Amino acid sequence: MLLTALLALGAGVARADAPGPLPCGLPQDQPLWVDYADGMVPFWSTIFARPGIVGAASNFIVPPQLRAKGAKTVYFDLYMNNRVGTPSKPADPSVVQARADKLFDTAASSSGCATPLVALNELSGANLPTPWTPTTTQYRANVLALVQRLAERGARPFLLLPRRPYVHDESADEWWRQAAQYADLVPEVYFSGPSVSEQGAVPGSRRLRGTMRTRLEDLIQIGIPTSRLGMMLQFSSTRGAGGREGLQPLSKWLDVVKWEALAAKQVAGELKVATVWSWGWAAFNPSGNDPDKPTVACTYLWTRDHSLCDAPALAGPQLDQSLDVGATLPAGTVCLLGKTRLLGSDVAAITRMVGDREVAFSAGFAHAVLVEAKPVATKDVLAAERTVILDRFRGGRAAYLAALARAKVTLGLARTILADELRRQAVERTLHGAAPTAGELQDWYATHAATKARAIRVKKTTTLVLAPADRVFALRAGRKATIDGVRLTALGEAGPLGSFPFVLAAPAVRAALVAELKDAAFGTWVRRRENQSMDGLACAHDALPKPATIDLTDWVPFLALG
Repeated sequence: MLLTALLALGAGVARADAPGPLPCGLPQDQPLWVDYADGMVPFWSTIFARPGIVGAASNFIVPPQLRAKGAKTVYFDLYMNNRVGTPSKPADPSVVQARADKLFDTAASSSGCATPLVALNELSGANLPTPWTPTTTQYRANVLALVQRLAERGARPFLLLPRRPYVHDESADEWWRQAAQYADLVPEVYFSGPSVSEQGAVPGSRRLRGTMRTRLEDLIQIGIPTSRLGMMLQFSSTRGAGGREGLQPLSKWLDVVKWEALAAKQVAGELKVATVWSWGWAAFNPSGNDPDKPTVACTYLWTRDHSLCDAPALAGPQLDQSLDVGATLPAGTVCLLGKTRLLGSDVAAITRMVGDREVAFSAGFAHAVLVEAKPVATKDVLAAERTVILDRFRGGRAAYLAALARAKVTLGLARTILADELRRQAVERTLHGAAPTAGELQDWYATHAATKARAIRVKKTTTLVLAPADRVFALRAGRKATIDGVRLTALGEAGPLGSFPFVLAAPAVRAALVAELKDAAFGTWVRRRENQSMDGLACAHDALPKPATIDLTDWVPFLALG
């Protein structure tokens, strides 16, 4: 195939090694933050011309002045199509090497670096599916030849991607892997300021981080090393370009700018990507003019590093100086809801019991929701534990601990489950529904006719007790006992519920049916609370649990409280 032949274009050229140390005094910390600071940026000299800044520019006038004031510079080629053409009209491949050499010489001179960093603006048709047309195939071969030649001369090219790359078949994927041997791939990850602002700090920031990860993972999943990846953010004021999009007042736009900087910092740190670029500061047309841009740029720099710009002084009361967007979690914490921490060790313990991490994650989230809703005293949990041991294990603690071990449940997890059972009971006491009808009671009685039951006398009243009241069923006929503070006498032997007359069974049937209805209402309550809690939930890497009603006593029935 033509594509296969063209991908072999560089076979005779030594493959570039993994990126080494950055040249010419550029900061070695990862990621490298690069800001477009060419002469088309009206405020380049007041905001970007300072130590700690790496400015991207494409001429011979501004870069030396940036460096004179302490900034570092890289070269920004605004018109890569002049070197390689377009997918519909590719350049003659015979001219690409000469154009690459000229670009390299220009970049080296402009940036004052013999081995310059060169941003290439930008790859057209990144999202085009294969099979490519002959012209697109030639265009892609030209791009590959350009970055190969720049790398051969000692440059480090950065290929900007304005569209999500097509990575859904091997021939396209191989082109990306080949390109990444010689150039860093930099997706342009642009957002609408009003849309993010409307979501607010926590969910808006979560969306920013999630989108950034997705755009990078497009390439990571096909084998591109993160040391060859970057991302570009957009802070334009031009309508339809992504960025401010008319967002008012300025304070709201500054919030979004902060959130973008924080999101980029977190995602770049997580994935170990090489670079983060900013764009949109220039005024290429009248709609790009915005008197607020210096304040916006200063805020972006200040959020990254307070020493880079004094945004509080420049923005004044328009700037909310809080950098809390729910992204930073204490060590060992998987998720944080309010003051409640869901620990990695908690999820691991539940996973050992249920055998599925996603189920465990959802169960842990439900636990956090319950903790935020209802406090439970430790003494009450220990009392519930004693009751379980008496009811289900005839008072034998060793038998209880053995049952926990068989179920792969630690004592701590068992107490957590018991605490949530107490919380469930507390919530259910607040839930009110319609009383069961006589017909519903009769239906329940008939449906549960095989349920184990036993008659007891409390004072002068005879009633039924239904399974699993183990201590009641263990009593000999005629034996008196005090159970859970109630003095009772066991009458006769246990038998199926259907063997007792409905009149005698009715109170127990009513209590059981009401408990079932409240249990269903509790499930609805939990799901609603979980959905309401999602916006306030912060999780590592924004990996959120799925809201679900999961009853852990399904795995350890002996921990269920009546």
